[in-house]
Amino acid sequence: MVEYSRIIDKDFINEVIKGYVAAIGKITAAERKELRKWVADGNRVCDNPWLIHEENGFMMDFISAGRVIEDMIANPDDYWGKSEKYSNETDATPF
Repeated sequence: MVEYSRIIDKDFINEVIKGYVAAIGKITAAERKELRKWVADGNRVCDNPWLIHEENGFMMDFISAGRVIEDMIANPDDYWGKSEKYSNETDATPF
């Protein structure tokens, strides 16, 4: 059996990446390299390996999700450090 990634030709990958970059704007050389590998492995640019979804429920695209991951690493308190505390004694039932 031939792997899907082996049958995708480089011209197709280049066209997919070209269209995607035109749609989202500038990307770094490192992002381009990771994107090229992602697509060459048979994945779609509108998916991501971290399974991050937009607020609307749709899968976040590869570059946007990668940028979210980078921001989470750089600023963990913005994501996990500050959580609201709920107390049964002082707060009303939330529903």
